[in-house]
Amino acid sequence: MEVPIKSLHLDPLLQSTLAVLAATAVAVACLPEEDDTRDEGSDSWGRYTYYYSTSGQRSAEFGPEDVTVALTSHGLTLRVVDAPDTMHFGFAQTGDCTAESCWQGESCTSSANGPAVCHEVTGDTLQLTSVSAVDHIMSSSTTRVDIQQLGSLTFLLDTGETCFTWGHAPAYYSDAFGCTVW
Repeated sequence: MEVPIKSLHLDPLLQSTLAVLAATAVAVACLPEEDDTRDEGSDSWGRYTYYYSTSGQRSAEFGPEDVTVALTSHGLTLRVVDAPDTMHFGFAQTGDCTAESCWQGESCTSSANGPAVCHEVTGDTLQLTSVSAVDHIMSSSTTRVDIQQLGSLTFLLDTGETCFTWGHAPAYYSDAFGCTVW
């Protein structure tokens, strides 16, 4: 007497188990890479970050010690401590490019070489996922900036009442908009 072999691909329990395992593997593979090491008084946290504090203490006022930007191969993460209610975040490539090739499309200003995107920050973390096509940029969700632009970006954080700038060439924003340079 022959014993029938159960077809595994028709087993509903096995199918649901495989679906859960596959979804878990995809979710884990898509997590951004983070490096939480930080050196006091440096600008190296993760792949690229602005951080500076001489005392290790946070001031009573909102300042540069409250803002961290990390650029990885997966995208950009902005972390803000005690953030004002709503802010806008942008950046411009101000180094390692020519006037025609510098990326200005996420600078919160109008631009000839891309969209005029400004990312809204509504909480303490803004996570932007890297995309390669300009038409895939979505405000507060995706970015065209990538790890190759490391060290050539200038950042803007606008609270509505005042704006702050730091990075490669802060004069880009301070001269045009009167932003405070960090």
